[in-house]
Amino acid sequence: MLPHQFIGVSVRRIWRKIKQPQLAAETGDERLGLLGNVGGAAILQMNLGRVGGILEAKKIAALAEVQHVQLAPHLYNGPVAGAANIQLATCSPNFLILEGIERWQGFHADVLVKPIRWEAGYVIPPTEPGLGVELNEAVIAKHPYRGNMLHLDMAGKPLG
Repeated sequence: MLPHQFIGVSVRRIWRKIKQPQLAAETGDERLGLLGNVGGAAILQMNLGRVGGILEAKKIAALAEVQHVQLAPHLYNGPVAGAANIQLATCSPNFLILEGIERWQGFHADVLVKPIRWEAGYVIPPTEPGLGVELNEAVIAKHPYRGNMLHLDMAGKPLG
């Protein structure tokens, strides 16, 4: 996988010789990479938390679709961003696969009133409005974040 700023003519030549589909992005500036063409990448792994939200992600998905590039939304955090990825996946014809933190179990399920549903290895899109999830504020209140830095890595247990 290469961020788009490294995707140039020489990379395109390399990717043409590699038989496996190549992955691009995760950097937050995927639209710029697509406007300049993704250089032969077959899969775009954008991060909704870094590209500017669902509307921007949908625009990026449309740019990718016209270039025959599939989507595999990246997820480095919890179930709210996961729910946003699910919504993007259900409305994008070029969607390939959904990344998740296992099945958003344990704390990641507890912070939601109704956990994200899985059946036979597939996520079942919610039917509730918006992202389809509601936060369990009582659980969240028990685990306040007391740090002073934005934590971008997935923790095995609640911070605080």
